[in-house]
Amino acid sequence: MAITFTLCLLTGCANDDWSYRFEGTGEHWRAILDVIPVTDESKRDFLGDVVYIGALEKIKDFAVESLTYEAEINNSYPGGMEKRPDFPQNEIVRIFVDVPNTDAEAKAFKRGMSKEELQAVLTHVSFTIKWENETGEYSESIILEVSD
Repeated sequence: MAITFTLCLLTGCANDDWSYRFEGTGEHWRAILDVIPVTDESKRDFLGDVVYIGALEKIKDFAVESLTYEAEINNSYPGGMEKRPDFPQNEIVRIFVDVPNTDAEAKAFKRGMSKEELQAVLTHVSFTIKWENETGEYSESIILEVSD
């Protein structure tokens, strides 16, 4: 619910908007990238035509004391670090909002794109997640594919 509200504030919401999801699952995490159109004209000046929303879901029960992540979206690398993050198991947590690297990439998205068309626009999407807890340091890389 909070993610939806935040997205509406950032992008503007309309009932008939399209969106696309890329996702992948590793041993410990599920990584998600949503491509959402910006429908609010006043926000398009600084966001552009679309935004990328990155999220993680912890799929196993383990402690996380600190976490760093880097996403590769074509040639863009949004990333960050969370100290004492709250990642409840089986709950999707938004970790970043980013915009396409180029205007051409942003304008390539439209309603009704096929899986092949989406893969042609975003040729490489992956997340690398590194985390620490009392038992050590861990890392997982996940390649994301277009969701059906």
